[in-house]
Amino acid sequence: MRYWLGVVQRAHVLVGVELGIAQTNHGAKAGIARMGPGDGFVFYSPKTSYPDGDPLQEFTAIGRVAPGEPWQAEDGEWRPWRRKVDYDGAAHPVPIAPCSTCSTSPAATATGASRCVAVTSR
Repeated sequence: MRYWLGVVQRAHVLVGVELGIAQTNHGAKAGIARMGPGDGFVFYSPKTSYPDGDPLQEFTAIGRVAPGEPWQAEDGEWRPWRRKVDYDGAAHPVPIAPCSTCSTSPAATATGASRCVAVTSR
């Protein structure tokens, strides 16, 4: 099992969660084809929307790649490659911000990497 991180603005993440799908790199096949059923999937959203959205810096969704093969959707002339994802409906957004409950190593503290990077369920 592998874990995948998608960096996508929140508005698009919410559409993917609603549809139960993921697509990567503007619908390219390569990223989706590397994923397999059972792989973990997390979305990080730097902004609320693109291109003029507000800064957000949150993990916005988490799930597992569902059984099945990638497929090419038809969206007018655009044909993005997608995979089915079973998203955790109990998960909630988690900001990337200094967090007093995170334990950090001396190396992480020295490099300034003392930020939470976990997605939690309610």
